Amino acid sequence: MARDAAEENDRIFAQDTAESLARGMWHPRFFMRRGFEVPSDFLYQVNVAVAEHVGVQFDFMEGREWSALALELRKISRIFSRGYEILMFAGLENDFGLPVIVDIYNPRARRALEMMARDNDEDNETQGRVPLRLSARWIETLLDRGVPLRLQEYDKAAIQFTTLFVDAVRRIAKAIKISGGPGASGPSSGGPGSGGTGIAFTVNCNLAGYTLDFWPQYNYSPRRFGAVPTFPVDGFVPTSGNYYFLGRKPGDLKTDYTPHYAGGSNTSTLVIF
Repeated sequence: MARDAAEENDRIFAQDTAESLARGMWHPRFFMRRGFEVPSDFLYQVNVAVAEHVGVQFDFMEGREWSALALELRKISRIFSRGYEILMFAGLENDFGLPVIVDIYNPRARRALEMMARDNDEDNETQGRVPLRLSARWIETLLDRGVPLRLQEYDKAAIQFTTLFVDAVRRIAKAIKISGGPGASGPSSGGPGSGGTGIAFTVNCNLAGYTLDFWPQYNYSPRRFGAVPTFPVDGFVPTSGNYYFLGRKPGDLKTDYTPHYAGGSNTSTLVIF
């Protein structure tokens, strides 16, 4: 019962913090004045709120973790700076029941969505014909073919993204608090695989021969995980937190819609396609 109350308190914290930060910070007019400063300003404010909520020092994150989050925010700021409706992926599970912003500038994200559209297209004459990327017709085609997407109003998308991002930073702070201090959120190393330094993580899978992509809970932005096909696959994630995985083969794509936590004692997981 106490655990349920604590989890509910964490959810309320993320939602309330998002309501107070998102509307002004991600508004297009703000970008016109201070666009290049938005990611660092936003991360600073989230960091202050999370540190107070979790009960850790303000500088609870290592430089590696801070840099990884700042990089993700630069991707997000590029999307919000367009000032249009925001494309969201609605099929992923999370504690808030929220859709996840799609990084439309990520070619791996676009290819994955196009493969989903082709899998859902029963008309052989149109199979595989997806219109020009990033156009309105491209998005309409994906929606028509049953890809779990939605176009969200700017302000609503900002609050939804911020809720998931605040919760992700809270998970980093909590992992550090439990483990005893900055830098102890999980075994960290550099090496081949998903691009260098991060938390070592192993992914097992129920199917063999798939190359894996992963992304954080707040941004549908797939990137390669590990250097070999399933299974098992050793790689690195940039920070502790929840991640999703998809698998690719030529002409085939499968997604695990459940989050997998990496960090602390959680050094491996089983992905089900």
